[in-house]
Amino acid sequence: MTIRDAADVEKWAHGRIAELEHEEAWVPGSVGLTHLDTARVVQLAFNPRGAGFILVHNHPSDIPKPGKADIDATQEVERLARERGLRMLDSVIVCRTTHSSLLELGLMPGGPRRAPRRPHNDT
Repeated sequence: MTIRDAADVEKWAHGRIAELEHEEAWVPGSVGLTHLDTARVVQLAFNPRGAGFILVHNHPSDIPKPGKADIDATQEVERLARERGLRMLDSVIVCRTTHSSLLELGLMPGGPRRAPRRPHNDT
């Protein structure tokens, strides 16, 4: 599966964590984390051939709004990744019916992302 944006992440993660009754974070190489050890996340995400990594976790409440802990952990993981020469591409919260992207919300460097402009048609 090609991941282009947070909606693609949601499609990938939905069947894995969206329906869980507890909060869980997924990073490359982990089965699932309930407590986010930011240094361990960056260690697990290291892949010299990878373009970067996306942190994914769920909100069983079905409320995709990131809390202070989500924002703080994302910013800490992004900082540690950058120090090690890794690219954290996004941090996505997956819920039963929706999702949110901390990048698209402007809570990570490089965000918010804007939809590409459509060509104007004068006809």
